[in-house]
Amino acid sequence: MLALLHEAAHSVHQPVRLAPLYERFRATAEGQRIAQLYERSPLPALQIQMDLASYLGELVIHSFVPDGALGPVCGLPADEEHRRSVRERCRQVIYAPDTGWSEGEIYEAWVLGAAADLVPLATRYLEAEQQSDESFVEHAFGCFAALFEQWDRAQRQREG
Repeated sequence: MLALLHEAAHSVHQPVRLAPLYERFRATAEGQRIAQLYERSPLPALQIQMDLASYLGELVIHSFVPDGALGPVCGLPADEEHRRSVRERCRQVIYAPDTGWSEGEIYEAWVLGAAADLVPLATRYLEAEQQSDESFVEHAFGCFAALFEQWDRAQRQREG
């Protein structure tokens, strides 16, 4: 059920609501900076061929469903322990790049790790019955940028 809701959000929410917000954000100086960080991350090299707009969709939608803000609405417990576990597993991949992680593990680290950090804001938006807006997109990309900085720092430490 939750997987269906997740995919429906990709079909409806992503093109109608997120795409215009992404385009506006992408045109800003911060949007340009985030696009450069994305190109330097391992994400563009994955076989799934996910561009920055698609990454935003995954990040935002995962922050709501299945493990995000809509979980409790669908009868699942608000499981902060699960989100902590996801964050920890993701950090292992981020902090130890180039150590044989599968593409799935890399994808999950960059998507689910950032989405877990976005869940508290997604929950506030849901409780306020507020739609995704520019601020939400900026915050989502801020979660990505934080992961990128951790990954980049780990890369430099390994090289240096």
